[in-house]
Amino acid sequence: MLRSAIARRAATLLVPLATIACPGARDPAAPPCPLGAREDPSRAAAVLEDLSHEPESASLLEPALRLTLCFGDVAQAVLVGDHVAVLDARAAGPQATARLAHLAEHARAPISFTGEDCLEAALAAEARAWAIELTIQDRHGVVSDDIGVGFEALPPEERRARALAHLRAGPPSFAAHYRALCDRSPRP
Repeated sequence: MLRSAIARRAATLLVPLATIACPGARDPAAPPCPLGAREDPSRAAAVLEDLSHEPESASLLEPALRLTLCFGDVAQAVLVGDHVAVLDARAAGPQATARLAHLAEHARAPISFTGEDCLEAALAAEARAWAIELTIQDRHGVVSDDIGVGFEALPPEERRARALAHLRAGPPSFAAHYRALCDRSPRP
């Protein structure tokens, strides 16, 4: 009951304040949600409120507040361009918060698909974001992958190293996708 009251209050205060009072806040003319997804201000406020209580929020809340949060029937939450996060409408509570934290990390420190070590740098950036997501999931007991069990107890560097090792050994399609993005980018 108290949580829903906080979410309703946050919906009326947090989102409008974020778009008006925060330097660098999301432009009201920011891109709309992609086809099939929609904004839900009260749900966005609840996810942002939950994120604000996570220890990781010190570096992630500001980038998260600049995003247009959209909710849709998506297999995987994604960051579209620089300003739109599309979250799975079925994800609730800590799952949505963890995924928003992941996307906010990418908004804070975008993956650069350029340079000599492009693939390694891209995988390291993805590992940082994934380690944040897994830590929050583990903290709340909603880990969706065995790699995340016990994640919060690990030192931060070990979390990132474990996530990076998993990404390197993971589905070949993941690394192939990042390699293709690197190959398409101009070299300095």
